[in-house]
Amino acid sequence: VCWATEERAEWVYWTASPANPDKRIDLAVCPQSIEQTHRLELRAIEHTPDHIILDQNDVLNEPCPIEGFLVCASDFFGLAAKVTGKMYYFASFDQYLVYIPSTKATKPHTENMVNHKSLGEHVWSISPYTSKAKPQSEMEEIKRRMKLLSEAKGLIDLTEISYVKRRFIEEHGDIGYESHISHEPLLGGSSLLFRKNLPCILEFVMENGLHIQFQTYSQHTCDIWVNHLSQLIIYWKAQKEARRTIYLNDHFDDLVWSEKERSENHMRGREIRIADTRIWSYCLYERCHDVVKTGILYYKPHHRETFSQKIFVLSANGWLLFFDVFNRNSTRKSGNHERKGAIDIAGSYFFSGVDSSKTKKGSNSDEGKTVKVYSDGLTTDDD
Repeated sequence: VCWATEERAEWVYWTASPANPDKRIDLAVCPQSIEQTHRLELRAIEHTPDHIILDQNDVLNEPCPIEGFLVCASDFFGLAAKVTGKMYYFASFDQYLVYIPSTKATKPHTENMVNHKSLGEHVWSISPYTSKAKPQSEMEEIKRRMKLLSEAKGLIDLTEISYVKRRFIEEHGDIGYESHISHEPLLGGSSLLFRKNLPCILEFVMENGLHIQFQTYSQHTCDIWVNHLSQLIIYWKAQKEARRTIYLNDHFDDLVWSEKERSENHMRGREIRIADTRIWSYCLYERCHDVVKTGILYYKPHHRETFSQKIFVLSANGWLLFFDVFNRNSTRKSGNHERKGAIDIAGSYFFSGVDSSKTKKGSNSDEGKTVKVYSDGLTTDDD
């Protein structure tokens, strides 16, 4: 059962309240019913898809997250690192690769590692829901991942990476083997791979032209990073495009049908919009994903300040983290997004509507204005 309004859905979660196990939270008498802003629907429970079907019916499955230690060989501007040996703990959360100070990182339990015996040192492919994991270890793993996300100093958007590759570094320059082909198996068979004394570099080639470098623990560890990150980049780029298509099809199909309905019955004009439960899924309540929602919003910290764009990430433990879209302290290109703050939504009140300072000015005074469509496929009919 879910409450639906236009293209959005709110599931009625049929369990006890986490704060009070004796308290029911599945009651239909609630603000949605009293204010008559939603309709009650019986829908099949649907989780966020973990695969994408491509044009030729090829299936692209979601890779497991990856975590591990990396040493900065360059800064996030692509320049040689001023402080050598600075180490971060990197962990992937959906389309983001966040970095955490190494002193605040906690390693996953072996029960939550995927094929941990075949992996290298200081890098792990993890999942809370492995065949060996018990309910207690699942909850501990979810809490550990949430703590990592809360401690993040910044993030790298995997959809902004063109490809990743490996290289060996010598004093006189770059030599050796490079690989950025995502469908290659783990590397082997080349004599260049067994240069024991050469540091192995993991390089991110960004869409904006920057080259960001990190040093890995070993050559085998670097191979794992290259192959796994390549899979994550391909999947989340395809997933982002698929989600954009869903948003656009949902909105513009509704526009066509809404006009037909209005011509026959004005009161039925907006009732045919059906929420897509692939987006408004049940994962929010089951905590299947670490990231509940993410996107770019305009943020104004104080009443008299101006709005600026921030990347907002809503985590499964109820924290709203936001990061810079652009580095305003420098005119140079950057490959990362620094964290600017966090909000605990448990102690917050949220509402949406027109900015009160523009009530009688600008486009807000025009009720028939054209809907805005943003690059991620989302639409809005207000400012």
